[in-house]
Amino acid sequence: MTSKKMVVSIQTRFWALVGVILWIAIVSTTAAVHYTTSPYLREVQDDVVAEQARRDAQILETALEDHRQFLSYIAAEPRIVSVVIGNVYNASVIQDYFSAVQPPEGTRHLAVFDALEEAVIERTFGNANGWTFSDDRVRRLLRRALSGQPGRAVFDYEGAQDMGTFLVAVPVRNRGFVEGALVSEFQWDAGDLAPDHRLSATTRIIQAVIDPNSGMPITTMENAEVVVPIQGTGLSMAMMPDRAEIARVGREVIATVAGAVAVVLLLPFTLLALLGRRALVSPHLALQSSEESLRLQTKKLGELAAIAEKAEDAILVTDLEAKILWVNPSFERISGFTSDEVVGKVPGRLLQGAETDAQDVAKVRAALRARKPVQAELLNYNSDGKTYWISLSISPLLDENGQAYGFMAISRDISEDRKRRQALVDAKREIEHQALHDALTDLPNRRALDREIAIQQASGVSEITLVRIDLDHFKSVNDTYGHVAGDYVLVEAA
Repeated sequence: MTSKKMVVSIQTRFWALVGVILWIAIVSTTAAVHYTTSPYLREVQDDVVAEQARRDAQILETALEDHRQFLSYIAAEPRIVSVVIGNVYNASVIQDYFSAVQPPEGTRHLAVFDALEEAVIERTFGNANGWTFSDDRVRRLLRRALSGQPGRAVFDYEGAQDMGTFLVAVPVRNRGFVEGALVSEFQWDAGDLAPDHRLSATTRIIQAVIDPNSGMPITTMENAEVVVPIQGTGLSMAMMPDRAEIARVGREVIATVAGAVAVVLLLPFTLLALLGRRALVSPHLALQSSEESLRLQTKKLGELAAIAEKAEDAILVTDLEAKILWVNPSFERISGFTSDEVVGKVPGRLLQGAETDAQDVAKVRAALRARKPVQAELLNYNSDGKTYWISLSISPLLDENGQAYGFMAISRDISEDRKRRQALVDAKREIEHQALHDALTDLPNRRALDREIAIQQASGVSEITLVRIDLDHFKSVNDTYGHVAGDYVLVEAA
């Protein structure tokens, strides 16, 4: 009886001790996990919020870029420019064009102003009734567009958390000078942004945060908000993290980890260490490795871009539809077109003309459709309509998966080389002609006859007929009138 009680007591104490040790291990491990992972979780959560802000900023950048491109397209319309600079005083000539344009979604108001800030023509869309912005703010933005850098758009914004209005102005240029501006107002709905904002509470638009050292907009934390610049606008997107939600997500993570730890403690502690390292350390190391790889790649691209900028050969980059994305200064120098004039256009339609060899053009187009490299010599036309020859080499641009995402074309002016080659060909042809023809009458000579006979014999002709023509009394012409007259007679007879 005593032995049985002792066995029971030992078993009870053993299982109790196992339970206590397991409980202590679970509690201590949970506490350790909480204190060791909280900073990392906070960092990851902040990164998630920052990524959400960057994603939203990119979506908004796309919308703003659509409006900027739309306004730039209208600003380049010759009828608009003529009215703005005063060559045409009756704005009704652009009324039909202005009424027919289809602006990007959300546009409320569109107006053309001249250099004196006078509205030339205005149009409202939807249920809009005039400007949402005050006249003073519209005028301030207009003055910024008129006095800023040519071709640069300027922006303004006002609104609440979920709904706001943007004001965009693009200068109207004539021969490089700003002569007026197009101003557009469109409504922005935060619901158009990415829907997954679980860790963020509010999103708003503010003036861009500028780095005091570089003078460029930066991504930063201001008053617990993540602030991401909206490139090219002077504005930034500020996103306030939802700390209550972040804390709740953190607790969920800790609870999940604690449950997993309770199960993992049944396995050897070495396995637990390996799983812990895989779950916590490896992602961070992978993230650091990815960031370093991105930094090195960015540096390499920057070096390549610097080389391309200084290259003597013309270099341009296109997308898969052969629309120009970028050109270097040598391209501008050789072709006479500026970067702003060619971006978005197809090189063949811009640079080739009636005298360009159609077979060479077909060869290049076939290679582009097949995503293959190609080389050719083409006759191009510069911005003044003058022709020049280029030696062209096109190669597809491939991503890390080997898929083509664009093309790079390198060309150089070979006009002088072509002239030298043609001069050699012409000289050779002239020498051959002189060797086989009489210098006075330009008739085939004895050597040409011998060559023709040899050709006929080589082709199997066994009989050849020769006709000899003699000029009677030709000697009397030479003796009576001289050799100059005789030469004249020979030329006329020939």
